[in-house]
Order: sequence, then structure tokens, then C-alpha cells
Amino acid sequence: MLFRGMRWAVDQGWSVISMSLGFDFPGLVKQLTDSGWPADLATSNALEAYRGNLRMFDAIMSQVRAQEAFGPGAVVVAAAGNESQRTVDPNYEIAASLPAAAEGVMSVGAVGQSGANMTIAPFSNTFPRISAPGVGIKSAKVGGGTRLLSGTSMACPHVAGVAALWWEQVRAAGLPATAQTVAAKALATARTDLFTPDVDQTDRGVGLVAAP
Repeated sequence: MLFRGMRWAVDQGWSVISMSLGFDFPGLVKQLTDSGWPADLATSNALEAYRGNLRMFDAIMSQVRAQEAFGPGAVVVAAAGNESQRTVDPNYEIAASLPAAAEGVMSVGAVGQSGANMTIAPFSNTFPRISAPGVGIKSAKVGGGTRLLSGTSMACPHVAGVAALWWEQVRAAGLPATAQTVAAKALATARTDLFTPDVDQTDRGVGLVAAP
């Protein structure tokens, strides 16, 4: 269903595709071992599922990039995932999950406020390409109203929205209106001066997303 949705969005000519979802590899391994699977068998099964999904996402992203030869293309943004546990141990960091880890996807990490600066959210997976606010974000609630939520799924829409603003800016400036140009603008203008000194670049990516 997800793959068909991505394909449909590209075929419809959408400029930004935002995916607040992920493949929880550690969670799948735990689910299988809790069900009685031997650890090595559970890990092998989860790894094969991950590989299959990675191949599919890479194939779709290859089609997305190829389509830029015939049109503006699409910027694909995805949440890096929430499996890290830095409150348990600062080194308890999980790498960005799928689809964020697929080739060409703009993966997004989550940051939160720390005084006047920003710091990496303890749950945010490492190795994102860029970061955005993802702690205590006002979000829609089932049944109506709003509630505060945290996660890279909250950070991802910030980057998708800024990507849309960059599309407008690039078109208005007469620059080549392509997904490659828009992605380059978003990554090149990310802020690096707002983080606490202890923030590792591998956790924040190129920096905090900034609107035009």
C-alpha cells in the first residue's frame, strides 16, 4: 500500500512527499524473540524483511530521480525513527530506519528545546540528513482538538513544509525548479548555530531546517 501510494504521488506530479513512518528493526526482533523465536533466527528474519523493503524503497527512489528528466520531480522526506534511547545510555543510538535510510530520501531527526538552544531528542535515530523540532509539538487528536506529541514523525512535516516553501522561492526566483535544486537549498541553508555544544553532527545532520 505504501509503495503504491508513493508511486501514485509521483505520477500525480506532487512536489513533496512526506512520510512519518518507519521500519522498526529492533522492535521486530524483540517481537519475534518474545514469541519464542531463537535470537539468531529472529534477527535473520527481521534482516531479510529490512533488506526486501530497502530494495523496494531504493527502486522507487530510483524511479523518482529518473522522472526528473521529464519534469520537476519530487522531494521525498521521511522520519528517521524513534528507536534510540539516549536516556538509558548516551551511546544507545540506532541508525535511521526505513524509508528514511533509502537512497535519495531526506531523512529527518528530531530536536527539542534546551534553554535558548536546541538539543537532540533522546529517542531520535542517528544519521539523519537534517533535523527539525520534534518534541512537544501540537498535533491533531483523534476525535477532534489537539494534543502534544513527540517523535521524528513530528519533525518530518516541518521539513516537508519548508521544502514546499523552497519550491515557491525557487520558482519565484527563476531558478531551475527541480527537486534537486529544492533539496540542495534546504540542506545548504540549515542552521548550525542554534545547538548546544554537546550535539554531535551525526545526530543532527546538516543542521536545523530553515525556511527561505
